[in-house]
Amino acid sequence: MKYTTGISITNQTNDGRFLFFEMDKPMNWEHFNRVNDVFRFFELDWICHRTGDGWHWISPTLLRKEAWKLAHELLNDVNRRCPMTTLRIVPNKYPHEDEIWYSHNAGYFNNQPELSNSLQLCNLLNFWFKEHFQGSVYTELKKPRYVLP
Repeated sequence: MKYTTGISITNQTNDGRFLFFEMDKPMNWEHFNRVNDVFRFFELDWICHRTGDGWHWISPTLLRKEAWKLAHELLNDVNRRCPMTTLRIVPNKYPHEDEIWYSHNAGYFNNQPELSNSLQLCNLLNFWFKEHFQGSVYTELKKPRYVLP
């Protein structure tokens, strides 16, 4: 069995949730743009990066449960398996995946006082993707290890 590590939508220190999304092949640019639009609509900081079979979106901005649910309702037809409860954070599912994993886009929209970024998730994203997200809320991130499908 092959294992990987993920990051969970919730953390152990508050009720905020992270918005994660996954889109696999075949590539559909209309859906890709819709996912980006949802992250922009909620004015979230986010990163979108390549995987061996598609794209992952990760936001360090904490959302209230109601907003998190609405975001997924808006994208339900793009990927019915979402909301993701855990999103893989290690490029180890496909051969040579680490060569494309760090190809990414980023958005910086967190300018609302009621929205706050996780300091810990910002630090991880900044380290992995060489970005400059700003975090202010301490969160104990859940990083479960699980078997790859």
